[in-house]
Amino acid sequence: MLPFSGCFVPPVIAPAHDPAWSLDSDRNSYPEDASIVEVPGATESEPTLRGLFVPSDEGAPLVVHFAESGGAVSISPHNRRQYRQLAELGFASLAVDYRGVGFSDGKRSPACLDEDALRVWNHALGLVDGDEQRIVLRGCSIGVIAMSSLLKNGANPRGVVAFAPVRPQTVVARYGYAVFWDLPVWFAIRFVRSFSEGDPLKWIPRSEGFKLVSMGPGDELLGKKEYEDLKSAVEQAGGVVRVAGSSDTTVVQWNGGMTLAELAGHVSLAERSYSVRPPESDLLLTQFQDVPRLDLRRAQVFAEGQSEAASEVRGNPGKLASLDHILRSYRNAPADLSLAAASVFDESEMELCFDWFFSRSGEARESLKGRSFGELRELLNLEDPGGALPLPIVTHASQIIGEDFDREGNRRWDKQRLAALAQALLGREVPGQVLGEGVPNDQVTGGWGFRIQANGRLEFWEYADDPSGRLTTSTNTGVRNLLAAMEKDRNSHSEEEFFRRFLRCLEKAARL
Repeated sequence: MLPFSGCFVPPVIAPAHDPAWSLDSDRNSYPEDASIVEVPGATESEPTLRGLFVPSDEGAPLVVHFAESGGAVSISPHNRRQYRQLAELGFASLAVDYRGVGFSDGKRSPACLDEDALRVWNHALGLVDGDEQRIVLRGCSIGVIAMSSLLKNGANPRGVVAFAPVRPQTVVARYGYAVFWDLPVWFAIRFVRSFSEGDPLKWIPRSEGFKLVSMGPGDELLGKKEYEDLKSAVEQAGGVVRVAGSSDTTVVQWNGGMTLAELAGHVSLAERSYSVRPPESDLLLTQFQDVPRLDLRRAQVFAEGQSEAASEVRGNPGKLASLDHILRSYRNAPADLSLAAASVFDESEMELCFDWFFSRSGEARESLKGRSFGELRELLNLEDPGGALPLPIVTHASQIIGEDFDREGNRRWDKQRLAALAQALLGREVPGQVLGEGVPNDQVTGGWGFRIQANGRLEFWEYADDPSGRLTTSTNTGVRNLLAAMEKDRNSHSEEEFFRRFLRCLEKAARL
């Protein structure tokens, strides 16, 4: 039931912290140049707030994040892609945990939400030399209340982005009814007072900058009338409302194992804040037309990359356009990899090249940093005696194979396994390596094998303590996409020649 202590100041700030987590141990989730920041109080008695700063290009605009209840920089970082995505787009990020949450000191209380938000805002101003128009506020759920309190107190950011907004007057009652509904809850909620002046219904429409609100009518913590009122107010003020459908199957373990099946709609809407998609990215780039700083990114690549390759790309308008396409999405890709890709592929092929080669896993990045421009160019080169290898086949195959590293950073795919994979993808059984449905696993020799299921699903397993190296696709969707991409090449060559080329595509996908 709702704790009675919440009858005056409701307990809507949930604890969130993984004590075993550190930024150094999780560089795969956050950009390499991310750092922990501290926001001290005005006096020694005030708790220090801590969080994350992710830089981007020099002079980049700053996105200030206010998390949902239960959100912290030290919990589920692999589900928070927005920091890396924003850095690639050209935006720095500041995300500071509320007091008593994550790494921040103090006792958590929603009564301190407005004060915490103001301290974070003042710290953010120091990072942009006091220029409010270089700041974007981005909040989720209760974080929308935090950023709305800043708007109420006179903050004038360039714009606001809100996900699954809730209101301080009603969120506690709606949460209580949805999750704990019983007679004592009904009685206790009657005494709950609002814990903040940051009402998004009032202050987001009044904000002077751009406004983007992502929400849906299925949010249990907002209600249909409040949804309609907020949607209407934002649109009348010239803002954009992104109406998102909410899932009715989302179940999240939270706050000591509690299952929030009752809040499926709100949770699924809030999870959209974990990544940056259009129209958010489009709106940000429209508002800040000086980002990303391609001049700075080019200069870094030309300074760090192979000198002759840098000169070649710099002097060729087509290759320079391909390089710029890379730099708009990857600010810290290895310089020689960027130059090699720009020298091999034109701009129209670059998205397929991204899916194939520009991995973000730590092991893959380190392996590519150690390769020269010449080696990388040869890996990317798809020339073949039978005509250029089809890039779509290579790209789809790379998505199925996934990252080719185990926990120790060793490569798992070799030519023998790839040859067996090629046979399996073509529906051919191979004794000891590719088994049909119903063939016992003890027929496998060598400790690994493939199985072709009757429904077309392809499985790969390995008898080892480390389960990594498996095919990344859990359904046959990825396989279907690959088979569709193969058909044109298959129809243009003999079966023997097609198999040779197909195997070469798989080897390219695995970066062999």
